[in-house]
Amino acid sequence: MTPARSMATSGAALAVLRVVARAEPVDHDGGFVADHWIGARRAVLFGGIIMALGQFVLTMHTLPAFYGGLTLIAVGTGLLKPNISAMVGRLYAPGDPRRDGAFTIFYMGINIG
Repeated sequence: MTPARSMATSGAALAVLRVVARAEPVDHDGGFVADHWIGARRAVLFGGIIMALGQFVLTMHTLPAFYGGLTLIAVGTGLLKPNISAMVGRLYAPGDPRRDGAFTIFYMGINIG
């Protein structure tokens, strides 16, 4: 690895780390927005759209586009993740054995991809 490539890679890693560090507060904000203004279903829809827009912005090869794309992905994830989890939780009543299976399938689907 050349020194120039190493510098670019470490800068990108630092940028991703900054966005990930801000992801948790964004989840709380996304839950608040859904609870008070747009509802869980719309939050999931808008979150998915914003995440897709962030992926598109990442295809542009400039530093502002890189940060903007990561920010859009973080905001979209903040809208999608807490609300889709709540929707899965509402599929079955507490204590229903199918509820654990639903969360297992959901968890595997989110983490695999």
